[in-house]
Amino acid sequence: MISRRRFLNSSFFVGIPFIASSNIFFLKTIEANGYAERLWEKVKPGKIISFPNDHGSHPSFRLEWWYLTGWLNDMSLSYGFQVTFFRLGTKYKFQENTSFDSSQIVFVHCSISDPNQNRLFTDQKIGRPGIGPVGIKKEDMRLQFEDILFFREEKADKYFLRINQRKFNLNLTITPPGQFGSRFTPILNGEDGFSQKGPNKNYASYYYSRPNLGITGDLSLHQKNPRKVSGIGWLDHEWMSELLMDDFVGWDWIGINLIDGSSLMVFKIRKQDGSIGWGDYSFIDKSQQKKFIHEFNDVFSNQKARDLKNRNEIIWKTRKNWRSPRSGAIYPVEQSIFINSVEYGILPLMSDQEVDALQSTGNYYWEGAVTMISGKKEIGVGYLELTGYAAPLSIGS
Repeated sequence: MISRRRFLNSSFFVGIPFIASSNIFFLKTIEANGYAERLWEKVKPGKIISFPNDHGSHPSFRLEWWYLTGWLNDMSLSYGFQVTFFRLGTKYKFQENTSFDSSQIVFVHCSISDPNQNRLFTDQKIGRPGIGPVGIKKEDMRLQFEDILFFREEKADKYFLRINQRKFNLNLTITPPGQFGSRFTPILNGEDGFSQKGPNKNYASYYYSRPNLGITGDLSLHQKNPRKVSGIGWLDHEWMSELLMDDFVGWDWIGINLIDGSSLMVFKIRKQDGSIGWGDYSFIDKSQQKKFIHEFNDVFSNQKARDLKNRNEIIWKTRKNWRSPRSGAIYPVEQSIFINSVEYGILPLMSDQEVDALQSTGNYYWEGAVTMISGKKEIGVGYLELTGYAAPLSIGS
């Protein structure tokens, strides 16, 4: 189990979509062992995020991930899927004369939620660039770990995912939405991509999303009976140099693709006593314009908002807990979100969507496909992430 201060031998953290922080800090090193003192870059407001370069990796920051989730449907069945590539900088300096890159560690988590069998199929990997086909490109986006390949094609602005594992295979083409023959640009969360993760502005990440991704391709389980699937997805990319403030233990995060082509991202970061230490949201309409959260009710609810004093307030309420038989963690897998007093439900595709990542990032977390409802009407599908319930998160040192 992860301690509050250390992660495995690599000093990593957990799996997840968005994240925190960014004080520059030193890793004190021992020259005799070939270490070098490293100064990690600080996340600051005002940075101009530009593409295609910022689709690629940022090795001057300690921690980074690319997170893809989605719903897939064949002729009669629905599935959830997720794949996340993590890059962690180490205290070792890069050796120019070798293909072995000791300055970076790469982790991959992937899973398929199959409610038809009530099973979550998962896989995880850990390694360093230069050992076999493992690599993360700095220019644009090309991520590979053996038979898991996720990359972006610049000319068409499309993504391609190839996963060939014993438990499941995916071969997907992923297309961002657009109009008039061009793609919508990524959504910059927070303040132009500067996403604050606590009351202190030193705790932040650079964070953008690409919601409402069109997906087509093939899915097979246990290398049997490939089936044509189509669906809708969500891509997050974040980079930073630290994780959470000392009294923060984890977060609840949702990303929902809504039925009218708009999207909603909401997160809360929890303190050790269970209270909310920080939270934020991005509500993007179907033309990709940022809106205030109270405008969500005008589109998706017939209820009248009762509290006009705090029009952009978001309140989370647990509706159903599920206890993991593996970790013992209790996860709020069914929740309600109140937007200016109007209730919206978050319902899981199935209760057991806990990821066992003990062999890579050293932790458990819940990463699951969900629907969002208004009254009894489904208004969107997406993913809910619950971290820090089995043990508090930390990046170590």
